[in-house]
Amino acid sequence: MSGGIEVVTYFTYIAKSGGIEVVTYFTYIAMSGGIEVVTYFTYIAKSGGIEVVTYFTYIAKSGGIEVVTYFTYIAKSGGIEVVTYFTYIAMSGGIEVVTYFTYIAKSGGIEVVTS
Repeated sequence: MSGGIEVVTYFTYIAKSGGIEVVTYFTYIAMSGGIEVVTYFTYIAKSGGIEVVTYFTYIAKSGGIEVVTYFTYIAKSGGIEVVTYFTYIAMSGGIEVVTYFTYIAKSGGIEVVTS
């Protein structure tokens, strides 16, 4: 704690050969004058099918403004399936905005679903 500014950083990184698995966890909290920032990030990459999963959460609070972002991305080879999930919530002065997005693309018939 220095001058009301608090910074907490947490980081974990795991890398494994033979499948190439990478896991990254990152948390960052900064508080200063009521401003709080929390970032959470996870990344997993695996060879043999090429699966990629990304999870990201971001929360920022300042003067009653809260922003939450959730993002998931999955990509798989062998059919080429892509799934994206995105949620965004913004609250300020009673205004709430929620956005939900899902995208699925598959080769071999070419199916596309968007919600």
